[in-house]
Amino acid sequence: MPNKIRVNISVDKELKENSAKLFESFGLDFSTAISLFLSQSLREGKIPFEITKVEKKEAEHSDDYMQFLND
Repeated sequence: MPNKIRVNISVDKELKENSAKLFESFGLDFSTAISLFLSQSLREGKIPFEITKVEKKEAEHSDDYMQFLND
């Protein structure tokens, strides 16, 4: 079994809650989802998605996504 340590991070409360709900819909808990992100970053040798500047209008969540979060 891998040797695990606790990692503490600070994030916006709403960001954490909404992310956890999304991850749960994939059958993942928050810790597993973050571990997947870290593993994929190491595997690819980079952040595993493109980071781009997004206009505020584009960054707003769709009505369907906001409904999912509120269900």
